Amino acid sequence: MVSNPAATRRSRLRGQTGETSPEMTIVAAAEDLLATQSLHDLSASAIIDAAGVSRPTFYFYFPSKYAVVAALLRRVFDEIEQSVQPWLTRGGNESPETTLRSLLRLCARQWHDHAAVIHAAHENAHADPELGAMWFAIMERFRVILCAEIQRVRASTDSVGGIDPEVLSATLIWASERTLYMGGPRRRPTPGHARGRG
Repeated sequence: MVSNPAATRRSRLRGQTGETSPEMTIVAAAEDLLATQSLHDLSASAIIDAAGVSRPTFYFYFPSKYAVVAALLRRVFDEIEQSVQPWLTRGGNESPETTLRSLLRLCARQWHDHAAVIHAAHENAHADPELGAMWFAIMERFRVILCAEIQRVRASTDSVGGIDPEVLSATLIWASERTLYMGGPRRRPTPGHARGRG
């Protein structure tokens, strides 16, 4: 019988719930390691050793080190989204300008707190299709949230005209992404960093 690597990868990913003790231990160990070394230099074996789990346990949850980073990335942006929601539900209690400044400060602070994970994901998104797809899906998720907020503010202020909310939200999200990436603390990408797979 011919094996199907893609099917094997999908079946392994089904083990991820984000809540099991071994899985949390693995992702925590990976984030600690990424604070001192690039993803290119980090091996699955190093994560396994740091987490204190067996190799079969690691590969039950994650098919590669990139999958660990994807799980970390999902957690970071889930945390950011949860932090953003209270600001968006304040309605008219604050001006749109004040709300936007608050949201930008909040996102910048959390980006800074998890810079190692975010930059590892960003700099290796083209090396792993699933990691790359997740990065763009997360940006789209936040674009949709921002687009809805733009539409809400315009409706509440009887604003007419202006840039299309879809275009404006995409511009603001990707401009913010670029600004945070270029302005935040990060390790210089190692030459050829995307070639190493673990």
